[in-house]
Amino acid sequence: MNKFLQSFVSLSILLVGLTVNVQAQYDDNDNPTEAKIDKGKPKGDDDRDNSKRNEVIQKSLEKKKGILLGDTVYYLGKPNCLYIVEKKFLGSTLQATCKALNGKEAFWLNMQTNDYLPNNDPNKRYYEIVFVASNAKIHYQGSENALIRDVAKFNLFMDGVYNPEAERKFCTMTNSTSISSGTVVYQNTVPSNTNNPYGKVERNRSGMIQAQGNQIIQDGVVIGTFSQFKQAINGTIQNEITFYLPNGSMIARCTAYGATSHNFTVITVVDNRNAQISTGMITEAQDLSRYLVNNGYM
Repeated sequence: MNKFLQSFVSLSILLVGLTVNVQAQYDDNDNPTEAKIDKGKPKGDDDRDNSKRNEVIQKSLEKKKGILLGDTVYYLGKPNCLYIVEKKFLGSTLQATCKALNGKEAFWLNMQTNDYLPNNDPNKRYYEIVFVASNAKIHYQGSENALIRDVAKFNLFMDGVYNPEAERKFCTMTNSTSISSGTVVYQNTVPSNTNNPYGKVERNRSGMIQAQGNQIIQDGVVIGTFSQFKQAINGTIQNEITFYLPNGSMIARCTAYGATSHNFTVITVVDNRNAQISTGMITEAQDLSRYLVNNGYM
């Protein structure tokens, strides 16, 4: 009798185990996608993702600038393009590809290093950008966030489609220098004659040098222009002044660090030389342009 009861109990346990196992397999196969989602991502994450996306869309509309969320750049409240990071190291993007919303590549970039700059200069690192269609290549001096803002600002993409007509303006008006023309020319340097291929303006070089508006004037003649940009980087203020000849050629980038500093590192484009120049508090552009004139750059 005892043997009969033991056999009966063992058989009952075996049948119950088989039933539970079959039911578990049925439940897993009924909706495997939902089961994986439930285990891997809380349902509230979707709401947070949507909230973040709406926040970025609204911010891009209000501030009128490109903002990256995930792999998508938003601008003026709409998706503008795709920015795919290919390789990162210690939080910095080393390689990336920018695409139209349909996935067509527009340009790719690689981080490079300016060996002639001091290690504490943020401009020591730059992005080498190659445009796919034209094969034009530039050095973009600026942060990844600044690049994303410039991509939107200069309308490289219209309604999510690459806009090749904006490429020239982007290359000549952003914080970059051309290193290879590819199949087109973006250096904006049109020689006026064979004796003056660099495009410097003829005038009396001993005349007074003045900075008026964004123009540099000597002997009553406009000999160049400049743009000034200040931003906070790594807890300090970067003050950057870039000089151009009247034909649009960039000739020098001058940078000082600190809210009250007027000691500029001047890097001349034509020969990649650098110099340290101290200026007055309200005569920065004038003092820097005097150095460029006296040394034959302007």
